Amino acid sequence: MNHRIAKASLCIILCAALILAGCSTSWINAALADLPVITEVAVNIASLVAADPNAASAGANSAAAAEVQTIANQVKSDLTLVQSLVTSYQSATAAQKPAVVQKINAALSDVQINLNAILTAAHVDNAALQATITAAVGVAVTTIASIESLLPQPAPASASAAVRASAAVRPPSAKQLKKQFNAIFLANGFPQAQLK
Repeated sequence: MNHRIAKASLCIILCAALILAGCSTSWINAALADLPVITEVAVNIASLVAADPNAASAGANSAAAAEVQTIANQVKSDLTLVQSLVTSYQSATAAQKPAVVQKINAALSDVQINLNAILTAAHVDNAALQATITAAVGVAVTTIASIESLLPQPAPASASAAVRASAAVRPPSAKQLKKQFNAIFLANGFPQAQLK
């Protein structure tokens, strides 16, 4: 009887490990492909806010444009850090990988906070620009959350941990992500912000 329970427990642990191992390469590929796209979008949003005629004419809006630029620079810095950490993860030993994943998770959380801060900082009167910023930030935050959901988790101690690992959400490919952002920029009248 105890032998059957041990076998069943081992099967559950091995299945969860296989799920996590399958996620490990997909999150690396997704992160390395999608993060530069999100960086470019953050920079483009800052450029759009700075180029807004209302932002240039009023002091408060100029301050908002400067704040958005500062936040976009922080997003860019955080995403560069994440890319560096992902590269480190690939060459890390098995014992080092959990610590690297924690650092990646923390940096991705900072990216999400800063992307959302762009929404707060971007006080523009142009409704189309506001809609563009809101939609672009929404796609970026969702993509970051999807990458986070793919991060390898510590070995599951229970069935609920295995369920969490299987609840990963695959982010769009870099090509699909660019297409989504370009559709947002075009629909709102900002073709100059399209990603190439």
